[in-house]
Amino acid sequence: VTLRELLTGEREPSKWICSDASRDLCLAMTDRNYDARPSAKDCLQHEWLQSFLQRASSVEKEPSTVTLLRQHARRNVMQKMVRHIFAAQVGSEQLGRARQLFRRLDVDGNGTLSSEEFRAAMRSLGTGEEDALRIFSRIASFDEEIDFNAWVAATIDIDEMDLFFVAGRLQSLFAKADEDNSGRVTKSELLHGVLRGLGDQDRNFVQEVVELTFG
Repeated sequence: VTLRELLTGEREPSKWICSDASRDLCLAMTDRNYDARPSAKDCLQHEWLQSFLQRASSVEKEPSTVTLLRQHARRNVMQKMVRHIFAAQVGSEQLGRARQLFRRLDVDGNGTLSSEEFRAAMRSLGTGEEDALRIFSRIASFDEEIDFNAWVAATIDIDEMDLFFVAGRLQSLFAKADEDNSGRVTKSELLHGVLRGLGDQDRNFVQEVVELTFG
């Protein structure tokens, strides 16, 4: 899997790999016996072309990581805060692809993405320096670095997650914050209930947003 494939979600063609199904179709199309060759209609119904079309369709429906990063950069501080909190609650089994990509981009292996590391990845996809820097500054905690939770908050596609899983996590978060079981969450409850379990960067970010929102 290449870096471009991880970032865009699209598979790059490889001249070294040929599946049995694609080989079968090529052999059938080049059969010396004209009458034995499949028609254009038959070729379109071949298992290899059908599987290819299905994969292409799924790629078009699935936002690429770059698209998700751009969308997150446009969110307001409250929306970002909610996603930071939700990201911290997502189980490790849901984050395999995000973790794999994060480790590829984290060149120095220090657990965070620096501006240089982020911009290098974006440049490899043709994103301009100014655009990449703008996206980074709107995602990074205090414009310094992007930790894994901030990365998940920016790149997780909630629409693709199981609805019951998302609803369950949100309900759990609300119940944790609603300490007096009043059905409402106060500023104090939000700070004390939600901040538990967050890393230092996320805790500072959420606390700053809560203070700005509630005054």
